[in-house]
Amino acid sequence: MSRRWMGPAIVLLAAVSVLIAWWQLRPEDVSRPRRGEAARNLLVFTFDTTRADHLSVYGGGAEVPNLARLAEEGALFEQAFAPVPVTLPSHTSLFTGLYPAMHGMRNNGSFRLGEEALTLAEMLREQGFRTAAVVGAQVLDSRYGLDQGFDLYDDRLPPEETVDTLFITRPASEVTDQGLEWLDTQGTDRWFLWLHFFDPHYEYEPPEPYRTRYADAPYDGEIAYADAQAGRVLDFLRGRHWLDETLVVVAGDHGESLGEHGEKTHGIFIYDATMHVPLLMRHPGGISGRTRVESLVSLVDVMPTLLDLLEVPRSEVEFHGRSLLPALYGEDFPALPVWIETWLPRFNYAWSELSGIRDAGWKYIRAPREELYDMESDPRETHNVVARDLLRADDYRRQLSEMEQAIQPEGGQNLSRTEEIDAQAREALRGLGYIDVASKEEIREGGFADPKDKIGEYEDIARALSLMRRDRQDEAIPILERASASNLRSTMLRRQLGKAYRETGRLEDAIVQFEECLKLEPDSFGALADLGSALFEAGRIDRAEQHFNASLKINAHLGGAYFNLGLIQQTRERPDEAIRLYERALEEDSNLLRALVNLGTLYEERGREEEAVQLYLRVTELDPSNEKAFFSAAFLYFQSGRYEQALAVLDVAQSAHPRSAKPALYKARVHRKRGDLDAAERELKLALSLDPASEEARSRLQAIENRRRSGS
Repeated sequence: MSRRWMGPAIVLLAAVSVLIAWWQLRPEDVSRPRRGEAARNLLVFTFDTTRADHLSVYGGGAEVPNLARLAEEGALFEQAFAPVPVTLPSHTSLFTGLYPAMHGMRNNGSFRLGEEALTLAEMLREQGFRTAAVVGAQVLDSRYGLDQGFDLYDDRLPPEETVDTLFITRPASEVTDQGLEWLDTQGTDRWFLWLHFFDPHYEYEPPEPYRTRYADAPYDGEIAYADAQAGRVLDFLRGRHWLDETLVVVAGDHGESLGEHGEKTHGIFIYDATMHVPLLMRHPGGISGRTRVESLVSLVDVMPTLLDLLEVPRSEVEFHGRSLLPALYGEDFPALPVWIETWLPRFNYAWSELSGIRDAGWKYIRAPREELYDMESDPRETHNVVARDLLRADDYRRQLSEMEQAIQPEGGQNLSRTEEIDAQAREALRGLGYIDVASKEEIREGGFADPKDKIGEYEDIARALSLMRRDRQDEAIPILERASASNLRSTMLRRQLGKAYRETGRLEDAIVQFEECLKLEPDSFGALADLGSALFEAGRIDRAEQHFNASLKINAHLGGAYFNLGLIQQTRERPDEAIRLYERALEEDSNLLRALVNLGTLYEERGREEEAVQLYLRVTELDPSNEKAFFSAAFLYFQSGRYEQALAVLDVAQSAHPRSAKPALYKARVHRKRGDLDAAERELKLALSLDPASEEARSRLQAIENRRRSGS
């Protein structure tokens, strides 16, 4: 087993574990007892934005019969905690067994997991498992590196014009459909499937019947809907007689505040509302039914536990987490605190990050105004007792510092590829005039506002972002302008304001915001790409090209950047170079509609009709509203004499656009070419009924009538 990152980190962790009695990393270098037979397969469900206390199996109002059955037949962890209330970092911890300080993924959209990291999927694939993942949101797109080790990483999402948004999603039913399709192809090999259900995330809009059933609690309705989709997969496994040989895991990546402490959603605070998550495991061969684990555990404990239950060797691998097998089997399991943090306030708004330590009785939060809570008497964390319990606060402050040292990588080199950019990328940024303005660490120095003092402002910003997602930029701009003025170091606010300006045609204002963003954070590949787009639209083609290239120096997996570079080459009438770049864009993002359309057009111009047809058909699958793609594919079939294929495409177009006369007009042409005047006449009459003003339909009907009269 490769130990790509393990050398210096292991030395550091081992040394600290000797010094700190309560922080035992348990290197697991002793032989592990076998307790029952190993699970053959692994199925992991992650429920995004799901707080434990809202599930019926934890005493909440969301009915989750499928999860309840898993708990009845397996184990439920009563006190499981996410290390961070943000989707990408939390999933990275789940699948690496590391806290964010080591893996480096401390926010959504800004980091990419380095190849040196060792993921659960990589370890299982090395042991012969077939591996697949189906994710429900852009925030887990493969460009961020969590696809490492997966044979299939299905991040195909609905097409959007703004290809870098983190809010492109698909419902759990579609995730389940793709997962079942993959499972149906599995044979005798061992397999690992991860399904990510994003649905409980804001905004809460469950489908029927959950919309009606949970009209007063739509968040609970989303959870109940996700449970039903998990049930479909479990029923499939029962039907194949695979369930009892499969280790099934359900985990929330983080919770949702739902208004507690003034926070509507998640990411700003680290109170239990966003940190306490559901965690369940089922494997009859290794876990007894109705097991309840009361001990405090973290999501970083999941990966070593799964490897034990699957009996996958890991003698040379270290984790921040520890195996939960002793707790599952009722053996001695020392109570250890868990680490919690959020850096979203710092990275997005230039407010202070928060870090904390949580044990069975207390929680300490390091903040500009530190916090201490007695979790037994005050589970909602409404009474900060730090001022009246100074000795206890001192002790937890010391423990937090010691634990922080234990989980830090040696020399500060974590496994994220965007924290430290390479020399080539640095040179590219310097050439654009950014890198010497400030480094990330320089920008982070100095005092930062306590998020507790900013929560009202945060909710205003969240409202502005929601308005932008609904194409109401004019309403969002004043809110973002006020927020940016009071948070001058916030790169996220400047990016969002720049995007809003760009969407409303204020290109010069947008360019200013993106440039200011890059002065604060020169290695923001998203801001580089945003600025490139604004410059392109403003006609500054050469400067735009430089920024797209710079963004790719930092993250080579940005399909949108390759597309824009292809568009530049196409405007310069360099079709071969444009084709190469569009093809690369589609390698990174197979659903990038604009690349599919433009590449199809270029293929068609270069005589590569068959390849063009396939691209147009892909467009129709992704975007059935695109009539032009239907007609382009049908025309190429028609032109090559493949009339049946042309008609099949037009039949689909007709179903997708039942009120449009165009598919019928096109079908009439094909039928007439085939010599079937009756069929052509039917289609023309249909076209005329849909569009009574259609002179084309009228004249062609007249031509058919004239032809019949003449007998020709």
